[in-house]
Amino acid sequence: MPEGQRTDQPDRLTVVIAAYNGEQTIGRLVSAALASRVVETVLVVDSASADASARVARELRAEVLTLEENRGYGAACNAGLARCTTRWVAFCNQDIEPAGDMFAELLEAAMTLREAGYPEVIVAPKLQTDDHGFAETAHLLPSWRQEVRELLFGQSAAAVRNIVVDGGRDPVRVDWVSAACIIGPVAALRAQGGFDDSYFMYVEDVDLFQRWQARGLATFWVPAARAIHTGGRRPISGRLYARSLSNWVRYFARTDGAVAAAIVAVAGIAGALARGVFWAVRSGRDPDAAGYGRMFLGGALGAAQLEAGMLRERLRRGRQIKPPAPGAGRPRGKPE
Repeated sequence: MPEGQRTDQPDRLTVVIAAYNGEQTIGRLVSAALASRVVETVLVVDSASADASARVARELRAEVLTLEENRGYGAACNAGLARCTTRWVAFCNQDIEPAGDMFAELLEAAMTLREAGYPEVIVAPKLQTDDHGFAETAHLLPSWRQEVRELLFGQSAAAVRNIVVDGGRDPVRVDWVSAACIIGPVAALRAQGGFDDSYFMYVEDVDLFQRWQARGLATFWVPAARAIHTGGRRPISGRLYARSLSNWVRYFARTDGAVAAAIVAVAGIAGALARGVFWAVRSGRDPDAAGYGRMFLGGALGAAQLEAGMLRERLRRGRQIKPPAPGAGRPRGKPE
């Protein structure tokens, strides 16, 4: 597939699937994508999986791009974006299970929105959990103060997550959606530089949509299109939760400055410790509590270590910057 080439088919789609050790789930997504009437290409970007993810995708007739190392979700999506030959691209986690022809429903919604005055638009389906509850879907961009409230007191305190739970069937404009499943215009995403792949994992979607919105572009949640996100509500490891907290700190350092980021860091660590203790106490009565306890306590410790390491690095760099010598920078020669 020639890198960077575009076709003249406005109603066709490339589905980019970011894969890492996903042999148990990726086949269902590949099959659903290949069966869609609007999908031109299914491209699985395999981030050096140790399992048979790439083989499963090839056997189903998907194209496979194998990366030499796992550089994270954003990097995998960017690698796929660079190879798109259609005008539209879908980015999907490997554990997404579309309901019906979700890709066609989303693309048709995007085309309708373009005709309604949104020339460059990202759309996303209603995401649901295995038990058909609501997963992370449609949100407002948080201020750093709202994020502090969420980290300390929970999502309801911030009032920015899952702002629309059941919006009927009409598209709803929102600030950001989970990048576990989105469709957007290839040219506009390339012009923005895609994801900031230095995030590796977590908050890369918030960063993408904040920059998208800053360019005056729109994002819509399309509840008529649905998908199951099978990994949507499971506890993650303490190491990954620490990375999530650290990425929030990085995000707010960029958007609001060092002081706001430091407050977010303290709130994140304190909130994780409090939640960790809460779940640890419940571990004898709740079968899921032990996993959440390890996630939060391990996350608090890991985030503290990450932030301490970055502080030491900033101090080290500061010591290496020597003040200019007296007279440095003055023009040579006789004064006028």
